[in-house]
Amino acid sequence: HRSKLFEEVMLKAESNMRKLLSIPDNFKVLFLQGGATMQFSSVCMNLLKDNKKCNYLETGFWSKAAYAESLKFGEPHMVIPQEEVNYSKVPDFSLWDIADDAAYFHICDNETVNGVELNDMPFDQLLDQTIVADMSSNF
Repeated sequence: HRSKLFEEVMLKAESNMRKLLSIPDNFKVLFLQGGATMQFSSVCMNLLKDNKKCNYLETGFWSKAAYAESLKFGEPHMVIPQEEVNYSKVPDFSLWDIADDAAYFHICDNETVNGVELNDMPFDQLLDQTIVADMSSNF
């Protein structure tokens, strides 16, 4: 159901991706649509195996959407108490309640809807956490 021109463009794109990223022939290259919501689901489906706990730092629209999607797959833990969430700033680290046994820690580095940007991430306090960062608006 695709035109010959489309097939040529897709094959060329795949070839270019394989060369650029050194993707071996035993790997498939998938061109998927779905945007942010699909990525939110993909994170959960890939990282929540035996451990269903995950940390979410809600700082705006996009991290709230990611948290909502994680409810379908796991046991998300909101790092910031709801009364501190106001989408105008990132609350001080001393207010964060981090589940140490979580499979990952999700952040949205740049919340474009309300203009909240995470400039100082306390990585030294999160050494045992796998950090998942939505950085799609950092360019």
